[in-house]
Amino acid sequence: MSTLGQKPATQHVSTEKQSITGNGGTSYTLQQSVSQASDIEVFVNNTRQEPAVAYNASGTTLTMTGAVNSSDSFYVIFQGKAIQTAGLPVDAAITASTMSLSETLSVTGATTLTGGVSGNPAFSGNVTVGGTLVNTGLITASAGVAIGGTGSANTLDDYEEGSWTPSLGGNTVYNSQVGKYTKVGNMVTIVCNVYVNTQGTGSVSQISGLPFAVSNITEYNANGDSHVAHCAGLAQNVSSITPAPMKNATTIRFFYIAAGGGNTNAANSNVFQNGTDMYFTCTYRTG
Repeated sequence: MSTLGQKPATQHVSTEKQSITGNGGTSYTLQQSVSQASDIEVFVNNTRQEPAVAYNASGTTLTMTGAVNSSDSFYVIFQGKAIQTAGLPVDAAITASTMSLSETLSVTGATTLTGGVSGNPAFSGNVTVGGTLVNTGLITASAGVAIGGTGSANTLDDYEEGSWTPSLGGNTVYNSQVGKYTKVGNMVTIVCNVYVNTQGTGSVSQISGLPFAVSNITEYNANGDSHVAHCAGLAQNVSSITPAPMKNATTIRFFYIAAGGGNTNAANSNVFQNGTDMYFTCTYRTG
């Protein structure tokens, strides 16, 4: 049957009452916060008091104009608080002016957010973003980031930057001994500078201390790509030299082409001596 006027409520609403014992004074504590005097009805000896005249209220503080004794019947009716578990008014939309949350909001089913989401929202399950996602803080993805697909081949699950210490071992003394690296997935790019002061008992053919072990790639007999930016004071007279990361190890040895031509194996080629200075980069596969 159709009705005239406002649509009937779908749930019963009852107001809340607080009984107060007078203390002979004018200041009392409410059991819930209010914003203004008209949010409550105050009764003294069953006579309703006039808001903002006989009393004022703000927060949980009720201030009476006149003193209330313990023998007086004294109680408050909260107009703005419903004792029930109720949803939003029928057909009402949620807007910033109708809802403010200070605790956890649980939503079952699909949720569409129009506008900005600020603070530290936490989502579980799958979240689909249509359009541009702008983030000015830190994004943490502990399981990785899938790009162009959802399989393991499309998942970037590691990124790392740091330092490592290139070493010839033994008691070698250095003028400079610096290493940096960037790891993206299973590919590692290193930057190295070794400047030997005194060779001592250190290796003359290899540098150790790579931040990650080199993958044991047997298919192509090659594990990385290298470039020497500067070298001086080598133990050999060469026309070119190439660092080679060793399979299943954390060491680098060196191939070179002698000044007179030809090439030599990297296994035991003397490269380092007193005064050798070398800068190089290398990218290799790990894992």
